[in-house]
Amino acid sequence: MPYSKQCPFCGETLTIDEVAQAVRCGACGSAFAPEELRVQSEEEVLRLLGEQAKEETERDGFLCENCGAQLIADETAGATFCCFCGAPAMQPAPIPDTIEPELALPFAVDRREAQDRFVHWFGRKKLISPAFLETAKAGRISGVYVPFWLFDCAMETQLHAVSSTTETVRSEQDEAVTAKEYYHYRAVKSDFTAVPTDASERIDARLMTLLGPFDLTQLEPFDPACMEGIFAQKNSLTLQQAFAQAREQLEAAARHAAQEALETQSYARVSSCRHCYEHIQAKYALLPVWIMTCSDRGFTHQFFMNGQTGKIVGETPLSLSRSLQWFGGIAAAAAAAGELIWLALDKLL
Repeated sequence: MPYSKQCPFCGETLTIDEVAQAVRCGACGSAFAPEELRVQSEEEVLRLLGEQAKEETERDGFLCENCGAQLIADETAGATFCCFCGAPAMQPAPIPDTIEPELALPFAVDRREAQDRFVHWFGRKKLISPAFLETAKAGRISGVYVPFWLFDCAMETQLHAVSSTTETVRSEQDEAVTAKEYYHYRAVKSDFTAVPTDASERIDARLMTLLGPFDLTQLEPFDPACMEGIFAQKNSLTLQQAFAQAREQLEAAARHAAQEALETQSYARVSSCRHCYEHIQAKYALLPVWIMTCSDRGFTHQFFMNGQTGKIVGETPLSLSRSLQWFGGIAAAAAAAGELIWLALDKLL
């Protein structure tokens, strides 16, 4: 009896062997139990995800009239400038379609310590100009909670692969090469905990990766008191959009685990890989970041600090004169070293 699915090894149409209660491929001879060919529909995945839908509300905050940044804040926070573009154009405004956080990672570095760390970090940069160093020391810092989606997932990965070996038999008159194919199947269960997806529209995922790692084991249930004097960015990704991004790394990791379980002695080509989600849980969390904003010669510069570890990321403008002095010093040292080596070789030879 024809079967609507295709062979995961060779791609040919499968048939049902009613006597053996199995599904067979007439082309490559493979036989499959029905559970090996399970396919999870996209609707089923969305149903699992839909059970985690979060309620959206309107919150008080500020809107930057220059760059459009939206910052959620309580009555203790005052915004005299935008921490993203530096413009003094922040206006109180309701922020619609916001999600109430479930978890937050507290700031371990307070404002005074953050200011001191920034100043110390700038002082170690030998190629910035003294003028910019003074400007940076007077830079304004803002505490901002960056929104993240965290996903806990359980899934089964069904992987089919093909490997082959060759055997050469030589005689006085001839040489025969025999190739043999082997078919492999692995079903591997994977559990993932707190897989993060950046939901910020102003601080991209690459920058947050550079600022990391964040110790997510220190996450605490969200308490509105942690927002005193601190802003929170509005989420820019819906639950579905965030899961679409997380899904790529989840399924890549699960596929890798299934391939590791093959343990073949030769190269195995993956012919089919399917993932079936058994459980999806999503949580909306806030991670702490300090942002320093300073202006120099008409340009706005931003520097970011991990509010948990104190790690700083940012590109400082270079001083041309200091750079020339530094590279000139290296060139002079290299020339002097070369001269000494030449004199030593001359004496030896």
